[in-house]
Amino acid sequence: MNDLRFALRQLLKNPGFTAVAVLTLALGIGANTAIFSLVNGLLLRPPPVRAPHELVAIYAGNSSQPDSYRGFSLPEFTDLRAHDSPFAGVAAQQLTLVGLREGDITRRVMALQVNAGYFNLLGIAPARGRTFLPVEDTTPTPVAIVSDAFWRKTGADPDLVGKTITLNATAFTVVGIMPPDFGGTMSIVSLDLFTPLGMYDVLANEFEDERRRSLADPRHHGLTLLGRLKPGVTPAAANARLRDLAAQFASSYPDLRKNVTLSCGKLPAITFSDRPQSGPDPLKLLSALMQAMACVVLLIACLNLANLMLARGAGRRKEIAVRLALGATRRRIVRQLLTEGLLLSLLGGAFGLVLARWSTDLLFGSLQQVASMFTVPAAAFDWRVLGATGGFCVLATLAFALGPAFQLTRLDANRDLKEQAGADAGLAHRRWFTPRSMLVPAQLALSLALLVAAGLFTRSAMNAVRSNPGFGLDSGFFLQLDAAMARRDEAQTRQIFHTLTDHLSALPGVASVSLAATIPFGDLHMGRRVQRAGAPPPPSSGAATLDQGRELGAGANIIGAGYFQTLAVPLLRGREFTRSEATMSNAPAVAILSQRLAEQLWPDEDAMGQRIQFVETGHDAEVPNGTPPELGKRTYEVIGLVPNLRRSLSADDEAAFVYLPFGRHFQRTAHLHVRPEPGASATALMAAVREQVRAADPQLPVLALKSLRTHFDGSFYLWIVRVGSLLFGTFGTVALLLAVVGVHGVNAYTVARRTREIGIRMALGAGRGGVIWMILGEGAAATFAGLGIGLLFAGGAAMAINGFLFEVALFDPLVFVAAPLLLAISALFACWLPARRAARVDPMVALRTE
Repeated sequence: MNDLRFALRQLLKNPGFTAVAVLTLALGIGANTAIFSLVNGLLLRPPPVRAPHELVAIYAGNSSQPDSYRGFSLPEFTDLRAHDSPFAGVAAQQLTLVGLREGDITRRVMALQVNAGYFNLLGIAPARGRTFLPVEDTTPTPVAIVSDAFWRKTGADPDLVGKTITLNATAFTVVGIMPPDFGGTMSIVSLDLFTPLGMYDVLANEFEDERRRSLADPRHHGLTLLGRLKPGVTPAAANARLRDLAAQFASSYPDLRKNVTLSCGKLPAITFSDRPQSGPDPLKLLSALMQAMACVVLLIACLNLANLMLARGAGRRKEIAVRLALGATRRRIVRQLLTEGLLLSLLGGAFGLVLARWSTDLLFGSLQQVASMFTVPAAAFDWRVLGATGGFCVLATLAFALGPAFQLTRLDANRDLKEQAGADAGLAHRRWFTPRSMLVPAQLALSLALLVAAGLFTRSAMNAVRSNPGFGLDSGFFLQLDAAMARRDEAQTRQIFHTLTDHLSALPGVASVSLAATIPFGDLHMGRRVQRAGAPPPPSSGAATLDQGRELGAGANIIGAGYFQTLAVPLLRGREFTRSEATMSNAPAVAILSQRLAEQLWPDEDAMGQRIQFVETGHDAEVPNGTPPELGKRTYEVIGLVPNLRRSLSADDEAAFVYLPFGRHFQRTAHLHVRPEPGASATALMAAVREQVRAADPQLPVLALKSLRTHFDGSFYLWIVRVGSLLFGTFGTVALLLAVVGVHGVNAYTVARRTREIGIRMALGAGRGGVIWMILGEGAAATFAGLGIGLLFAGGAAMAINGFLFEVALFDPLVFVAAPLLLAISALFACWLPARRAARVDPMVALRTE
């Protein structure tokens, strides 16, 4: 306590130094706490369920195609629960898009359809009401359970249980409210709604399934399973038992489960994936990278403070010498100096925790705007974050206080008692390998590495914003519709879309109208496996050539007539779909290919007039009895070629694409694109479009109505790039500020300690310019030494973040010139200010103490 009181008095006696030190530590510790809270929420915090380490995900693979996985059917789930498995319990879930009616507005949300034993398996009981009943797994019963977050967002009605909410134009009775913090097993986002499996056929979304199947159909593989291991059963033992079960099922159901393998693995925390994680986890890599960058910021802050502690300690040499002469041990003084450092760290940590909470709340709030179909929980400030903050404080104390403490206690008491104040600066500043001489270049080197990383991410964000997605961002607006949410069947939906297209095309000021199932940079995508027509099924070992059956992965979209004209996409060859192809279910089977897919399928031939076919997954191909005509046996004539369009901002996502006509491949989800005529008011047209939708079907929900530019700017992909740029830009800016403050503080303190020396020089004839150049020269030497080492660090940082950049060269010339130049100018300016002050020293005042 004596040490603590003395440390507090020392800090209060030097408010300027204390304020700079606390602010510096707040920035460094706050950055680390903010990033750790994100990592904690994404990777470390277990789901709020009973014994989460016992939970595993169950996967269905294919022995003939080792990299092929699928979900489970309801009969498979039932059989797995009925047999002697390694699990104490098994639960089924399926993520489904539903339309939630809120007043006059319907918005799209994600609901999790689960079996009655799901909550019991997780060890979660509702805070109010009940969970689902076993009969609700098979009998359609419109009931729902809501999350605590949903309950609070909708007004926290204490009597919500028993009332109804409207999902897909159907009234669902709320039977339960889950406890706080539970929204499923995903960590970064939470689900608002849970519905029973028996309501699948009411809520089913046919987005990626042209052959809509009932949940009871053994060919419906939409369920993902999770299990709780029996006591004492290891994952390895569970996998051995699952292999035996798979063989047993294959012999009992050769038509349905041939080649199906069963395995279990760690429960995914980010997605509801039907395939185990393979290869390095990009999220873990990004989290490790961000935490490493934050640690560099803290290290820069500690180097800054270590320099200031050494400079400040030079003025305390006589104090320390007196204490040593009076009998204090070196250990006792080191403990005192460490106590002062720990007090600074704790103050900095407290302010840093506030800064981290504020910044992560902003980040999670911005994520909520782009992840509108989920609830984004608040940042996870639990005991792990508080413990990590304390750890950062202790590490910072050791980093910036321990070295100076040992350095300052290596004193000759006799010599230092005889020296006068201010006599420390004689020769020490001219030695190159003193701690102070080495800390400044190290600090500048690390700052340059962060500045380069920030510059590369900023360039990446600028390129992303200015990127050409392949279609005209200023070519109009779109409205998103989903007739399934209004419970419209195929005939009704076709008529609605036909009516809307005709009426919107007739509006004054409208140049063209078309529709599509998906939209680039949207939340949902489609895909197909494509072959040349007539190619044999791909062998399990993989085909070497296209003629031998090699298949290509391609993005897919289902579009109407005039789609490319409406989006201002020029045709390279051929034609668009005709009106009959876009509306009639029995129209000829035709397709339009992107340039990349055409070149991949026919690298040395003209793709126009060629035919393609689609490949089913190995599991579907093994169900011959009663299967409708398979896409793999239907061929499509290529009638047009279009440029490559982006669907996201990943590094190589000018995807190979196939476009199919809406008539043959009908879906109840659609985006109606409207291209205004030049000079027409888009705002007025949007209002007219909404009126036309109401006139066509008052119950049809408009899920979105916005311009393509607004849609692109608000996309999740662009949010990721912008957040990365913001975080690294913040790190770089903080590093630059810390470097400038550190260089200025050390030079200012050193100049103050060298006042007597400078006065002697000026008394002996040195001019003001000579004094300025002396101080600047010493600062420039340290600056350029730091920049030289920093360029090596910057190269390593560039290689580490290269995989997360968008269209930026690894060693971008602009960044690698601008960042060192900015740091050099800032550091030299920080040196010039104390040098100018030194040049104004009055020799008579400086020598008065002699």
